[in-house]
Amino acid sequence: MFAKHPIIAVTDSSGVSTTTTSDAFRKMFNIMNINSAWIEGDSFHRFTRLEVDSEIQKARDQGHYSAILALTQMILRP
Repeated sequence: MFAKHPIIAVTDSSGVSTTTTSDAFRKMFNIMNINSAWIEGDSFHRFTRLEVDSEIQKARDQGHYSAILALTQMILRP
């Protein structure tokens, strides 16, 4: 089935050009006259912002720390 109906997933963190990449696929498919279906997943998150803060604090309490996660949190804060 996948050979006849392949599935292409474009995933990554918010703000890293997944929309641009998806748009490129759409344009290529249009040029090639390929009929495709799309599912947008930008709104799917495992945790709310408050839950993320809680999970980070739990990890810190257990002695785990990620500088990348901390930087990401600073950048994403409104």
